[in-house]
Amino acid sequence: MAHFTAEEFDYPVREVKLGKPESDEWKLFVDKNGIKVYAWLDKETGLFQWKVFGEIEFSPAVVKKTLMDIEYRKKWDSYVAKIEMLESNNNTDIIYWDVKYGIPMVSNRDYIYCREFKEICENDEDYIVILSKTYENGKELVPVHKSKVRVEGFKQFMVLKKTASGTMLYMHSIDRPGGKIPSSLINWAAKSGIPNYLGVVSKACSNCPE
Repeated sequence: MAHFTAEEFDYPVREVKLGKPESDEWKLFVDKNGIKVYAWLDKETGLFQWKVFGEIEFSPAVVKKTLMDIEYRKKWDSYVAKIEMLESNNNTDIIYWDVKYGIPMVSNRDYIYCREFKEICENDEDYIVILSKTYENGKELVPVHKSKVRVEGFKQFMVLKKTASGTMLYMHSIDRPGGKIPSSLINWAAKSGIPNYLGVVSKACSNCPE
């Protein structure tokens, strides 16, 4: 069963080639130290979506392992309360992810999402595309726990491309944490954390096991 369309794999690659979002509705939020972060306000939810373009001084293979190895993620991602592989078939995984939200007195959020990666070659350029989104039948795999808020509508699109000095990393993040947290507080937390994301991943890459 295909969880992602051809367009969902293609459009992030187009944006990596372009070096910015295809739509002018995205506004540049951060441009610092070679990292560009763009934001778009979803008026329906009141929440921002984010796109990050930046470079990490490690090979695509190391960055891919750092991002996709869930056992290693337990060690480097301080927000992980629990992460577990529920199903794995070829290049597609179903994952349970319990996240410490990082705001006092706010319940953990948990996700059940499908993740798929594909290696794409266009014009002699290689791209690793990693797509994740909420798994619609997640309740059948892990029941909703009353102490956590189950997240719906999560999507993340990532592309890794080799450069002369390492890896270009692209990320488009859509997160709807649910519950009764004011959208202003969610947006504030994202504005603080998103620009630092590449630094966190880069540090994790430096300690990534072979």
